[in-house]
Amino acid sequence: MCRKLIKFSLGFSLLILVGLFIIPLSSHAAGCAITPAPDFLRSFSFSNIPWPEVLKPGSTLIKTLGPVRHPAWETAWDRARRQASAGNLKEAAESYRQALTAKPDLKAAAWELANVLHVLGRDNEAIKLLANMGDGSPEYLRTLAALEVSGGHFQLAAEYFISLLKNNPVDQQSLAGAAFALLKAGDSGVALPYLKKLFKLSPDSPGLRRALACLTYEHGDYKTAGRIFITLSRAADTPWRILRYTALSLEHSDKGRAVSYWRRLLARRPGDMEAQRYLAAYYEALGQVDKALPHLLALRRRYPRDHNLLKRLAKCYLGLKDLRKALKYLVLYRHLVPADLESARLVVQLQAALGNKDETLKALRDYIAIEPRPDRGKLKQAAE
Repeated sequence: MCRKLIKFSLGFSLLILVGLFIIPLSSHAAGCAITPAPDFLRSFSFSNIPWPEVLKPGSTLIKTLGPVRHPAWETAWDRARRQASAGNLKEAAESYRQALTAKPDLKAAAWELANVLHVLGRDNEAIKLLANMGDGSPEYLRTLAALEVSGGHFQLAAEYFISLLKNNPVDQQSLAGAAFALLKAGDSGVALPYLKKLFKLSPDSPGLRRALACLTYEHGDYKTAGRIFITLSRAADTPWRILRYTALSLEHSDKGRAVSYWRRLLARRPGDMEAQRYLAAYYEALGQVDKALPHLLALRRRYPRDHNLLKRLAKCYLGLKDLRKALKYLVLYRHLVPADLESARLVVQLQAALGNKDETLKALRDYIAIEPRPDRGKLKQAAE
């Protein structure tokens, strides 16, 4: 039973928390709505980060049950250990308290009782017990921090981990604990420096690299995020979500370079509308309407009633001097946005250019109906 009890140590509980942990991230790219980040981030966790002993499975933060060195000190302590070994943890907890009442400075028994209380799910009692010990050792502070995390008191846990870093600034388990607790507490900005420092000490950890990339992106450090995501996306089989966030990061600093990642993403996921949007906008801005057109058509198939897409397609075909298709999309656009003067005027001009006299007159009437002061000269010129 002793060994079974040890397996339920705080380290194991913390590992479960770490494995379930995700970094909250919400991102919005200018001019283009993007897919929310949580789906991307749920595929990553801290579980594959080389965490120090404090967060590794099977680690023991609280002293474990061993042979009593001086059984004559307290009969209650003897009884408590036998009960714990037999799995009678509630009875053991009561016996431990009796032992500590008779001998309050029996720290070994206090540590063992804290372990028992943790296994029973009574972390608040364990915290109170250890806090009364007043032990300033790193093991003591780390245990309190772990208990606070287990109890969901992340801000208090972070304070304990940070206090450990004052004496040892490169203590990886304390850096990891501080970053983890602060992120769980919602203080991602405060957690970021600890995560960066931990990454410097463990630069070969893919999980930590992903976590840092996500967090720097969330806080607007797109240059750093882009640099990390580029490293993560070097492999040919890079997950498509990594490709997407590499491109999104580069959109803020190097749009030309972002294009290659949008293309890679489309090669992996031809139906990715986010990539289609960015590539269409990129080529439109450069005036390369022939390259923008395939992306606009893909968006049109997905969003048939998006009037802005219809207008952009019309302009695209005008740039390619395909007046019939330009007119087709303008007419569709006018059905959705009948009060748009610019499109009404363009329809008149295109109908006239194509020699459609009846349609030109009808387009003129439509224009006049929405234009309170039409320029008759321009309209006559367009009709002729």
